[in-house]
Amino acid sequence: MRFCPFVLDHVHERVPVSISPMSAEDVVQTVSPKPWQTRWDSGFIADSGFDCYAAKVGGELVALGAYEVLKNSLVVHIAYMEAQPESNPTMDAGAPKYTGIGRMLIAFGI
Repeated sequence: MRFCPFVLDHVHERVPVSISPMSAEDVVQTVSPKPWQTRWDSGFIADSGFDCYAAKVGGELVALGAYEVLKNSLVVHIAYMEAQPESNPTMDAGAPKYTGIGRMLIAFGI
């Protein structure tokens, strides 16, 4: 079975998501024009050795996730994940642009 990640839009329709390694451009988007809850250029993330991935709808960055694959066991540690401000429950004023982001990032980690 093939992994086909998606999120749900405001009318609960599935919207396909592409996932790729986080780029420097993705990190810049967490700072401006609308700052994210977390600075993804912080030392915690940048110097951690975590595998960081960007989830996008079209070209729109909707989430980032930091994962650690433990080499000596069958474990993936999801170190941190965050949705864009428009879909982040602590920032979206109760009207998220997309939902299901956390589930999608956990499924990707698995």
